[in-house]
Amino acid sequence: MRIVGFLCVLVLAVSCTSVEPKASDAYSEEQIVDSLKAGHAKLEQDLPPAQIISQSKSQVKFAELLLEKNPNTVKLEKWLFEGGKAGRTAGEFEKAIKLFDAYLERYPKGEKSAEIIFLKGFIYDEDLKNKEKARENYQRLLDEFPKHDLADDAEALITQLYMTPEEILQMLEEKSQQPE
Repeated sequence: MRIVGFLCVLVLAVSCTSVEPKASDAYSEEQIVDSLKAGHAKLEQDLPPAQIISQSKSQVKFAELLLEKNPNTVKLEKWLFEGGKAGRTAGEFEKAIKLFDAYLERYPKGEKSAEIIFLKGFIYDEDLKNKEKARENYQRLLDEFPKHDLADDAEALITQLYMTPEEILQMLEEKSQQPE
């Protein structure tokens, strides 16, 4: 009987222990990057929505952990970008913005900088409903990367930021009737 009681207490203690990555955990850079790679591969699969969100949250945590523990690693550029995208997918918009900001601070002219500025604008616009921050980011994209593929989209979104859906529809109808 004592053994059964001891086992119940042991099971309860183990089940209450969190398995989420924490900065205090002894993860090496290699382990963190391996976890990010494995999570990224999972997200490439056809997963149910709940698993996508769960895996995306894990990706955010590991990207934050990599930033905290290894801020100078060459692998950081890729995983800040991927972590930010995962943050948006998971609905962790503020965390996505922080990861994107960390990327832009370290790699202002990085391969993904223009896309990140656009994504920040989009998150502020669509998810956080902060039109002014959205406009700032779209304008930043136009100022810093005027020839980027997303520049035309940013310009269009600035135009539409303060329009009602009816006004946007009317504008699109008028454009479609104009000869090219």
